[in-house]
Amino acid sequence: MIKRRFPTGNQIFTVFLTILFPITFWSVLNFSRELPSYLLRMKIWEIVGVFSYTQVFACFESLLFLVVLILIAGLLPQQVFLKYFITQATLIGLLASIWIIPLHYKDQILAIYPKFENSWTKASWLGIFIVLVIGISFLFRRYSGLEKAFRTFIDKLAVVSMLYLIVDFTSLFIILARNLIIALS
Repeated sequence: MIKRRFPTGNQIFTVFLTILFPITFWSVLNFSRELPSYLLRMKIWEIVGVFSYTQVFACFESLLFLVVLILIAGLLPQQVFLKYFITQATLIGLLASIWIIPLHYKDQILAIYPKFENSWTKASWLGIFIVLVIGISFLFRRYSGLEKAFRTFIDKLAVVSMLYLIVDFTSLFIILARNLIIALS
């Protein structure tokens, strides 16, 4: 009974891969922005370590987000979320990734728009996000061709994300090896 309220393993893995893509991409982008300063003050092995930690953290962040989506699927009625888990969860994941970008540039935005800090703006920002998710979800349900095209996009994105997953596992191995070498020396 409880098992039927949650998505299948294949659905969970597909959504994980689609969530992993924007979060890992963003961490690689931020690392690349800092790389010139790292090259001036760090050894290559240290830079590899920093990169590895950022990638493992991005994977962990993706897993946490996935757990939240799985819990939502378990709590909401099946017709609302679980039946459309892959498209709904991917939509939420991709929109949330885009929606959070301004938080990374909060200081620069506040310098230009100081009123962005007030609670009304934050509530509006969240409200627009929710309306977008509901609106696009409605379009997916209304126009099956649109949902089919999005599912094709999801499948292609999942394949590309497998490369990021390989990088994440390699990064985890590097972190474990570095810590083991440090512990043994």
